[in-house]
Amino acid sequence: MDIQTILDHRLGMIAVKKGIITYFQLQHVIKEQRLSTSSNNSFVPIIDILVNSGIITKSQHKDFLALTPHRDLGTRTK
Repeated sequence: MDIQTILDHRLGMIAVKKGIITYFQLQHVIKEQRLSTSSNNSFVPIIDILVNSGIITKSQHKDFLALTPHRDLGTRTK
């Protein structure tokens, strides 16, 4: 499993903790992701599968993306 997949699954777990999706929905999406990645040989993000399968709407897409931490890597404060 590559780093992109690991980070994508981590984002999915955060979405479960925040109540955006259920654990069972995440399991389904991860299974779909593995199938599509193996057949296409290209990475398909969880968010795309969630929207395409109708689990979340396009408006919920923003909530999902808001879970991604934004850090200023250039400066560090104590």
